[in-house]
Amino acid sequence: PEDFEDDEEIRRLYIHEWLGENPEYDTDMLIMDRVYARRVVLREWLREKGIDPDDVLLFDNRGVPIAERERIDENAIFVSLVLWIQAQKPDTVIPDDVSLRDLYEIANRVEFETGIPVPHYGKHLLYDGRTGEPFDRPVAVGYVHMLKLAHLVEDKVHAR
Repeated sequence: PEDFEDDEEIRRLYIHEWLGENPEYDTDMLIMDRVYARRVVLREWLREKGIDPDDVLLFDNRGVPIAERERIDENAIFVSLVLWIQAQKPDTVIPDDVSLRDLYEIANRVEFETGIPVPHYGKHLLYDGRTGEPFDRPVAVGYVHMLKLAHLVEDKVHAR
């Protein structure tokens, strides 16, 4: 462990060893550009799972027709649900011809059985920082945009 500068160097070496000989990717970019490396790793991880990355990933949508974007988005949702279901409950049977609506029903059933929320719903299982225990219910996580209505406060002060 002392031979390495930091975790980044270990990550770069691992990626270079794993994908450095692949002619599809630029070896120098894998080492120097973290975003490029993350995208390449994601593509190869999907390939290992038997998924065509071009069907679910779109990093630059310029010049891509809306219909094609929507198709890729729907494929990404479908694949992410299947992967989540398989990760949470590997013995779950997913029919080959399942629709997206039915897949959501299966995901809801898995959520009910495991208590782990479907990530698409924006809720996550959070843990109490002091005790390490999970909270009773999943918590909605995301940004909250608040608008300060200072002019209403000023009007209220003037009305008094």
